[in-house]
Amino acid sequence: MDPTIQAANILSPILGLVVWLLIWSSICRHLQGCFQGVPYEYRKLRPGLVWLLLIPGITVIWTFVIFPALFRSYQRCLRAMGQHYTAIFDQTIAIAFGVVSAYVTAAGVLEPGQITRWGYWVICSLVLLGFILFRTSRLRERARRAITAPGPAPTAQMSAEE
Repeated sequence: MDPTIQAANILSPILGLVVWLLIWSSICRHLQGCFQGVPYEYRKLRPGLVWLLLIPGITVIWTFVIFPALFRSYQRCLRAMGQHYTAIFDQTIAIAFGVVSAYVTAAGVLEPGQITRWGYWVICSLVLLGFILFRTSRLRERARRAITAPGPAPTAQMSAEE
């Protein structure tokens, strides 16, 4: 066998793992920032727990925990700030991402050479993940504005009561 083909066969999985780690590290950093943007009393999970997504076997299960918990945290925070937000749609998208991601992972393990059979699910998974990341960044900004918004101006009745 040609030495360059042999080197390519060895380096391809390593390069794939490095790219996977870089992508998921940036996603984890984003999610950690999103959890940190929610005040402590409204958080469903600690921000540092998102880094468990980097553990290959845990990722499949942990996506079902992290994303719905993040949306529930934003729901609690925004409702406490007097804004209306219902997380059920975003949680449904997050669970759909978890299901599709689990299928892609299982198909990749069980049928490694058949990407043409399950490759479309990879695209679906990426679209769902993109939507989730878009929604979390929008919610993070919305929560930041709600938290830093000034309270209502005191009225004459309020100052008379004091």
